[in-house]
Amino acid sequence: MQMLSHSQLETWQTCPLRWKFQRVDKLPEEPQEALVLGIAVHAAIEADNRARLEGQPAMTQDALAAKAQHTLQGSAESALAPLLPDLAARAGVILSVYARQVQPLFHPLAVESWFRFDLPAHPGWAFTGRIDALVQNNAGQTLIVDYKTGARGWGPGHEHRAAQATAYVWAMQQAGRDMPVVVFIPLVVSASIWGYTARYELRRTERTPEDIALYQRVIARVIGEMQEASVTSSYPARPGWHCRWCPYRSCCPAQAG
Repeated sequence: MQMLSHSQLETWQTCPLRWKFQRVDKLPEEPQEALVLGIAVHAAIEADNRARLEGQPAMTQDALAAKAQHTLQGSAESALAPLLPDLAARAGVILSVYARQVQPLFHPLAVESWFRFDLPAHPGWAFTGRIDALVQNNAGQTLIVDYKTGARGWGPGHEHRAAQATAYVWAMQQAGRDMPVVVFIPLVVSASIWGYTARYELRRTERTPEDIALYQRVIARVIGEMQEASVTSSYPARPGWHCRWCPYRSCCPAQAG
């Protein structure tokens, strides 16, 4: 069974060669500062949601920061080791905002929900992924929530163009649950003369059956391209702005010289 996820879909659309390095050649990824920070923050929020699901009190700011610090220690042997104190400071500021302003907005119902379903139109293929959390807001609505970290806020309407939301709504539909609303929560950290500051955004978006049908057509096209590439062994590089953050930059022929 061939597994396809939204992350794979985005990687393929961005650069088939990067997809090959990751999925076919299984090359180790060079550590990326933004990714390591995101993983640490995500781990802390996940731990908080799991604790609350088990009836424990919400984690304090200090406990969240300690969890992020522990996660960052996993990169202590990497090229990012000298940056770990700075990354810990950024994570601490982000999680302070989370504890004070985001945590009270939702009650977790499910955490890190995995999904997988077969694609009947594509025999031998299945779609898989993981949803950060299903939550209930203070108005009693059940929502899909996805946390993001970054150095910049989202532009106007970005949430409505984020295909990831369509993947999540489709997955819940496949599980027999009609949940068309997704809330993205960008947690944004920036530097100033006083140190790091952080803020959050609530980006609510909704998906329709037409959005899902369009997403399915994109999946059909990408599967076709992947199948053709497996025969021809042609995985072209697509240089662009994204190359700056590519974990395979040092071995990419498009970056030679």
